[in-house]
Amino acid sequence: MSLWQIFRWPLVVGLLCLIGLISGLVSDDWGDHLAAIGLGLPVLLSAWFGWRRPRA
Repeated sequence: MSLWQIFRWPLVVGLLCLIGLISGLVSDDWGDHLAAIGLGLPVLLSAWFGWRRPRA
């Protein structure tokens, strides 16, 4: 397994968080919606993978 395959999705989620943080700080109206999506995504992913049962 290559390094890209390991860190691909964490990098994507991290970039979405960064976009959400920056848009929440520098813009109004649509930026607030983008910030809510960008910052809510890691919470939803954590809840999804935290509550999901591992396969036996």
